[in-house]
Amino acid sequence: MKILIVDDDINFSKQFSIEISNFFYTYESDVSISIFNTGFFDLNCKEQYHYAFIDINLKGANGIDISNVLKEHNPTCNIVFISAKSNLIHSSLTVQPFFFIRKTHYEHDLNIFFNLVKKSIVNKTMIQLAYKSKKVTIKITDITYIESHQHILYVHTLNYSYEDNRSLKEISNLLPEKFFCQIHRSFFVNLYYVHSYSRGEILLYTNGSEYTKLIISRSFQKLFENKYQEYLLL
Repeated sequence: MKILIVDDDINFSKQFSIEISNFFYTYESDVSISIFNTGFFDLNCKEQYHYAFIDINLKGANGIDISNVLKEHNPTCNIVFISAKSNLIHSSLTVQPFFFIRKTHYEHDLNIFFNLVKKSIVNKTMIQLAYKSKKVTIKITDITYIESHQHILYVHTLNYSYEDNRSLKEISNLLPEKFFCQIHRSFFVNLYYVHSYSRGEILLYTNGSEYTKLIISRSFQKLFENKYQEYLLL
């Protein structure tokens, strides 16, 4: 798991990184934390961070602007703002952050954040894929879309594509209905990765700033639109 901390308060960053690493090591064996206290414009926003903790009021930089660039390259990154100014919470909503930690209520907000992450980790159920003699277990939430082609199932994630012996209908029965939707007789998509759609096609986030365009068949168009609207209300 890759974690980013952007804060011009060096002492706070050090202490915060210890608490964050101690928490995530409970669930992940490999945790890497990058800290930026200066040189904010040297930050590589194309790095695939899982969580980014960003102060909004930085010396010579704006945390919301940095977060927008991060999201452009890595839309699945969980942005968590940290600020001593609670009045900036509403301004931060333009980035759709995972959470906002107020330094004035640090312990209270940090505990809420930890509880939210615990719930999200518990909900990340796994699925086992099998093709011929090869088996692999992946997180369902990592699936961007599933494609059926010439009697082979291709399960696409942000980083890899896997093959599976089952039919699209068989594997769709194993996926959470409120997060996945069929858009074509050959495609099943994860609604979380939808960037945009129009009549007849859909754009999915698939790798950093890259997108994958898929066809929405006429028979599935209404179903997709209804399910996506329901998903946005979750």
